[in-house]
Amino acid sequence: RPPESPLGVPYDAPTAEVRQTLAELTELTLKNRPEIARQDGAIERATTVLALARKAHLPDFEVTGARFFNSERRDGFGVLLSVTLPFAYREKYDAGVAEAKARLNASKADLRAAKDTALVEVKRALVRAQTAVELVNLFTQTHIPQAEQLLASVRLSYQTGKADFLSLIESLRIVEQVHLEQSGATADFARAYAELERAVGQALPRR
Repeated sequence: RPPESPLGVPYDAPTAEVRQTLAELTELTLKNRPEIARQDGAIERATTVLALARKAHLPDFEVTGARFFNSERRDGFGVLLSVTLPFAYREKYDAGVAEAKARLNASKADLRAAKDTALVEVKRALVRAQTAVELVNLFTQTHIPQAEQLLASVRLSYQTGKADFLSLIESLRIVEQVHLEQSGATADFARAYAELERAVGQALPRR
């Protein structure tokens, strides 16, 4: 959006969670990643080329018919049958088949490599996202409640004269610091989740 546009009212970030399992993410990755689709297409083309190379070993038959025009005798008709003999150039066609097989095997190897690379990226992104979820939950469920509980205790002590003003300020600073760290952890999760979506190849719904 334009840099001069207003930011608007901040809203709470969605809950940090990853509901998809690794098996579900793997299925989506194999379906959506363009590198994998490109290699699938390359295998189809290489398979077609190999089939054509193997057919080159077969003889080709050609039948043609023609009418002959004679100036002094009756017109006639003729049929011509021609047959190619590929076995006379067997080495040439064998080389073509070998080359087509090599291209097909190379395409299959590229497909395996593309799948392996994509799935490794998904696993790494999933681990980062799950780690970020645990960190956000740690702040939300443990650190923030403990800091706020400490603040409430110090405030009560300050009101009863058992704690000084500096202790109250320090408790407030700790609460603010923990909230800032929780916001940073939430941002880290958002980045990790976006990386997971990129690795899978599509937006992942927050169910």
